[in-house]
Amino acid sequence: MRKNIWFIVGLTLCFAVLGCEDGGAAGGNEEEPQFVAEEFVVQSADFAEKFGTAQFLTPLAVESSDQAVVKAELTDDALVITSVGQGSATVMISDWRCKDNAVRIDAQVSATGGITTVIYPFDGNLRKATVKEAVTIGGQIGVAITPRSVKLMMDGTDFIDIDEAAVSTWINNLPAGLTAEVDYIQSGEHIHEVTLLVSGTPTAASAEPLSITIPAENTPINVPVNVDPKPDAKFAID
Repeated sequence: MRKNIWFIVGLTLCFAVLGCEDGGAAGGNEEEPQFVAEEFVVQSADFAEKFGTAQFLTPLAVESSDQAVVKAELTDDALVITSVGQGSATVMISDWRCKDNAVRIDAQVSATGGITTVIYPFDGNLRKATVKEAVTIGGQIGVAITPRSVKLMMDGTDFIDIDEAAVSTWINNLPAGLTAEVDYIQSGEHIHEVTLLVSGTPTAASAEPLSITIPAENTPINVPVNVDPKPDAKFAID
């Protein structure tokens, strides 16, 4: 009888030990997946081929839709996208002229940090604005200048809702004392050409090229457009 009792006790202990081992193998010893940050890199020499950015002007801008998923950075020679957390995000690389000139990269990050990307190159519909003709706005401080016309042309989008009282603000570096007004607006439904007339008595010197931005409210895409810099469209006031 005593032998049977000890046999039953031993058998019970054996089952208990086996149960603990099985339980540990089933749930207790499993480790959570380890997240290791991964980088997706494209060299700048490959941008034109991979992204379709041959016509873009620098400096380019880059933005991640969710920095808790991926960080995006433009270095001197590459685009670097780094995984931060599991999920999905969109990275946009845009032209200096206009954020609507853009490359889209959809990024998916796994639980372990791996990055999967899908690239949507620029569609080729370049939004840009230019000064049509060379112009020098010259004169001397304290003397009224001869008014000069600045002829603007927009491609890929239009001018809309032009407030004639506000066009002076389009010229980012307009010397103090000078103002701009609308001299010409192209007729028709789609306005691609506008001429500004700059006049006044300058109270500050300038020898800079004109820096002009068409505000977001004056474009149907609702984003600003920077006018291409032109060395022969400049101030010469001393």
